[in-house]
Amino acid sequence: MGPECVPGSGTDAGTVPSAAYLGEVHTGLLQNSAPISAGVACSVLSTQPHQAVRTWERPIRHAASPEILTGLDHALPSASGMKVRGVGTLATDLRVTAGRLLQATTRTTVVQSASGRRLNWSYYLARPAVVETIGQLPVQDVIQGFLQEELSSDFDVGAICSQWMGWAQSSADLDHRSPFPARRTRLRWSAVQNAVTRVTFRVNDESLRTIRITAPEPLLPWLPELCRDVALHDWLVSVLISLIDVASIGKRDREEVLVRLGPAVDHLLHAWMPAARSRDEVVPFWTALEHSSGLTRQWQTAVSQVRDQVALAAAVRAASNPPQPRPRARAGSR
Repeated sequence: MGPECVPGSGTDAGTVPSAAYLGEVHTGLLQNSAPISAGVACSVLSTQPHQAVRTWERPIRHAASPEILTGLDHALPSASGMKVRGVGTLATDLRVTAGRLLQATTRTTVVQSASGRRLNWSYYLARPAVVETIGQLPVQDVIQGFLQEELSSDFDVGAICSQWMGWAQSSADLDHRSPFPARRTRLRWSAVQNAVTRVTFRVNDESLRTIRITAPEPLLPWLPELCRDVALHDWLVSVLISLIDVASIGKRDREEVLVRLGPAVDHLLHAWMPAARSRDEVVPFWTALEHSSGLTRQWQTAVSQVRDQVALAAAVRAASNPPQPRPRARAGSR
């Protein structure tokens, strides 16, 4: 677990947060033998009829589905075991980056109901990605319960992400031939409003990561994009290191090592572009996160290891097959 990072400055007003911003991001390899085009991505991500898929070409190819709402009327997670009923909606979207990486994000904002009672569904549908508690909202207790590894089935945002990841992967527009095996990762995040901005990143196990954030109110709407970006680059680091481990450098024949490292060169190295699509106001969070987690330093070290193996193999081949001298022309020949 990394230390707290303070990318900005401010004075903590000491106020109790009135809302909990919660979300989870799943990241994995798109089940297709080659990167897909923007047109194919639009087809794969068409989750809602008559709603367009958004696409970007710069600075990296990216596509985003329309949001899908899931209704909720269940107990919320609680570290203390307190019964807190929440009613509202969760919002999910799907993303494809570089034609190769698939992500599903589910998020909501938990607030206390002003009416203190359950209202008609039309009220909640008019407030997408908001869940209201019937009664008291213990913000920190709900956040702590949410960040625990196992969630109750009543508020399992990860199950929603998995469902939509599976839906996208089953698209008839994909050939369902993965170029190499890669583990999915989950990043679960929480945020509260505060004058002091902080981000704490933790690697829980091989697949789960958690982030806790405090930020001023104007930055809160941009935090899902930040967490999606962190999840993508954490996945890239994790998968690249896994490929290096499987290659068994120093134990296998060098040509076999290169074969096992090939997917990294073909499918991963070009996708590294942290904060490329982030707003300027959110970039300091990336700077602070880098300071504690060292994602970029770890990535650069792993990339250097891959490229060194490629260069060394090329040098060995050249030494084993030196160029043959050209025959000298005989006297009188033209």
